[in-house]
Amino acid sequence: MESNTLGRILRENREKQKLSKQKVCRGLCTVMALSRYESDERIPDKFLMDALLERLGFQPSKYEFVASDQEFEYSMKRAQIEKLLYEKRDVQACREALQEYEKQVQEKERLHRQYILLKKGLILGREEKYSDAINVFEQALKCTECSETNVANQTDILLTNTETELLYLIGKFLYIDGKKKDACTYFRMLKNQMEQRPAEKEKWKEYYPCILYRLAQCEFEAYNYGASYELILQAEKVLIENYEYDCLYEVLELKEIICARLGIAKKTNENLQLALKLMAMGENGKFTKEGLNLWENTASQQL
Repeated sequence: MESNTLGRILRENREKQKLSKQKVCRGLCTVMALSRYESDERIPDKFLMDALLERLGFQPSKYEFVASDQEFEYSMKRAQIEKLLYEKRDVQACREALQEYEKQVQEKERLHRQYILLKKGLILGREEKYSDAINVFEQALKCTECSETNVANQTDILLTNTETELLYLIGKFLYIDGKKKDACTYFRMLKNQMEQRPAEKEKWKEYYPCILYRLAQCEFEAYNYGASYELILQAEKVLIENYEYDCLYEVLELKEIICARLGIAKKTNENLQLALKLMAMGENGKFTKEGLNLWENTASQQL
């Protein structure tokens, strides 16, 4: 019986989706290197393997890899950076941790350089330097030969999770910076990409409802209330079906405003909004037990 190796997983899923090696490995490795990985002649490092799996629509967290000492150290540095940025919200300490990480990364280690640029851009965003952040995000995309132009022109382009996040953040920061028309170009581009690959629903769910929400905002501000209403209903449906709460409160608020403009009588789901408020009252990023219980009960009633 043939064992289920990493190479076999890559090869069989690429062939099943009828994807060329060039599309899968663009900006990550050479076609020759991918061929060797698929035939198990060589084993890619953990970060490259994650990126290749993401290009094929898989979530690497569902797979277990044996990491080298260097890969483990990089993973620990990333965990520290994430904690400083999102939990402690200590921008200066995060910047210093990124500098230490950057000292160890070689020029050829493009995925690590891309990660560092992503976090640098997020720090600039925290400081409301949105134009600078967007420039850094664009540099990060170039690490894997990705850009708004080739994503817009290639409907079948494959993206890693980091590439998706970078494109979303460019759109988000453009919107915040008042460049809403340009922002909507990014959001529509990503929406089209996601809807053309429904098998990757698990991969997209973090961004898809937020993109729908931003597009609904754009349509509302352009007085296209009907289009805005359809988008916000879709965003609400996706969030509730997946028991997701990120941006759901904002979605519900915008929905009420749109309904008022359209003259649609909609009863406010007070329990659902209360659940979201309770969850937001948690400490250190953890939600209250009461909020979680109320969220589960009210969300299930919407299905």
